[in-house]
Amino acid sequence: MDNLQSVGEYLRIGDINVPNLSGLENLSTIGGNLRVENNNSLENLNGLEQLTQINSSILLQNNPELISLMGLENLTTVLGDFTIDNNPSITNINSLQSLTFTGARLLVARNDQLPNLVGLENLNSVGELSIDDNQTLTSLEGLTSLTEVNGNFSINANFNLYDISSLTNINIIEGNLSITNTRTETLNVFENINAINGRLNISNNTQLVNIDGIRNIDGTTITELWIQINSLLSQCAVESVCNFLNINPANTNIVLNATGCENREEVEAACALGTEENQITELKIYPNPTNGTFEISGLKEGTIEIIDSQGRKVKDYILGSDQLTISEFSQGIYFIKITSENTFTTKQLVKI
Repeated sequence: MDNLQSVGEYLRIGDINVPNLSGLENLSTIGGNLRVENNNSLENLNGLEQLTQINSSILLQNNPELISLMGLENLTTVLGDFTIDNNPSITNINSLQSLTFTGARLLVARNDQLPNLVGLENLNSVGELSIDDNQTLTSLEGLTSLTEVNGNFSINANFNLYDISSLTNINIIEGNLSITNTRTETLNVFENINAINGRLNISNNTQLVNIDGIRNIDGTTITELWIQINSLLSQCAVESVCNFLNINPANTNIVLNATGCENREEVEAACALGTEENQITELKIYPNPTNGTFEISGLKEGTIEIIDSQGRKVKDYILGSDQLTISEFSQGIYFIKITSENTFTTKQLVKI
């Protein structure tokens, strides 16, 4: 195969026992699909260095010893789907540094040793994006240049994912937006999104305390709204949610969040009070991090609940009655739920 320069329609590399793809060094174009699957000894993709564009889809699936994507350093464009699925030994995708565009879906799923998405720094546009069930993924580092998702966007079942800050430059999502089963604390990265044209699903995020980042989404572009089983989320009355509840309450599922966002009726009541305009959301906690004692600026009356990282209330205060302190607790992340005049906000406090 040393002289193979192009494939017209379809190339499958499967069920072979080699550590790399040596022998394909002259292959520069694939007119159709490339499938690399079920190769029990494949460690990398060395041999594909001449590939710059795939005119249809690429599938990298079920390669148990695949450690990296070395060999794809010059790949810039995939016109169809790009799937990286169930490669349990992959520790990085650094070799995708030239990729700028995928025309259809980019799926990164079930890669149990992948900690981040470093290597995708030049990717600026995808058709759809799904990042699902990567058990050691803690960060989306690598997606800082991504500005457009021209279809559905799903982050699901990455149970250790806490840092989604690299998504901050996304300004277009043209389909469902689903953030589920993560450890992210806020959705601030979506502040530039004005429309989604699909379902908005925020569910099962154990550390989520703030959804203010979705406030700019036009409620008329949301077809269904699911906010459920976010145990620390007590305030949901942001503008986009309130607008949708006025337009289409029947297609809403708000359940099993913290008090204040526990059900649709609570959120509708908070929307009626104009919760988002209430200055309680602008309160500051300082010093933060703290060695123990702390203060809350701009609020004289109200109640305080201190919640640990497992969602358990460990202390409460009436403002003005005592010095605020968590000195007796161990180091870590705590959540301060502040209630004043029937409105709520939750802030994070770090004990050092």
